[in-house]
Amino acid sequence: MLAQAYVGLGEVEKAIDAASAAVVSWGPDQANRIQALAALRSVIERIPDLDAYCAKREGQVKETGLDAPVIRKSIGLVYLARGEAVKAIPQLLSARDLQANDAEVHEALLAAYDARKMKKEACAALVHAIRATPFNLALYAELGKRLDALGDAAAAERAWTSTVEAQPNEAESHRLLAIRREEQRRFADAVEQWRQVVRVRTDEPDGWLALARSQLRAGDRDDAERTLREILKTKWDERFGDVESRATALLHGRTEG
Repeated sequence: MLAQAYVGLGEVEKAIDAASAAVVSWGPDQANRIQALAALRSVIERIPDLDAYCAKREGQVKETGLDAPVIRKSIGLVYLARGEAVKAIPQLLSARDLQANDAEVHEALLAAYDARKMKKEACAALVHAIRATPFNLALYAELGKRLDALGDAAAAERAWTSTVEAQPNEAESHRLLAIRREEQRRFADAVEQWRQVVRVRTDEPDGWLALARSQLRAGDRDDAERTLREILKTKWDERFGDVESRATALLHGRTEG
């Protein structure tokens, strides 16, 4: 409330200080912290000349050596919302340098680069995001797709294989790589990844069914039949639906093929 009052009086710096203090004072309470961050962004949105404020702030940061990632991020988000990605990028880069584990900063920076059609910079931003959150598998997949689009097949392959290196004992990493191998029509390689999914999640039928499909596509008819027989003799939890009919359909398709 104090921040809103100050900005109404045109006391921009006092308003920013008050809003920033609200963020700090809420501590670990996530809901209140989100409210405080929204208040800070609201204050920044109301600054009459944001460019002038940023220029003045840069001078203060250079003089004192003191900076604040939450203010940098909020300024970047406001610029991005206004469609001024070119002004948002340096603010978001500074916010990332100050607080590398802020996922929202990484997402906003990627959006800013996309808005400017800066494809290589977007890939570099994804690499930074992966370093900050190495267990976020979606980032590897997104990087792989973007590198493919840029024609860098070797780097794209590295991004995809990094999923299983990041989480070798998690089914999701192997599932992502298996799907990628199927898209590449590398069905024998997909089989190996689906085997890993089954190893980790033996009691879930989707991995088994996907394994059988890839075995059929790879021409491993005998192995596919063994997998399907294993599925059919297992009693699956009702939450998985009619697993038997799905397996039977695959088995008949194999026999007819």
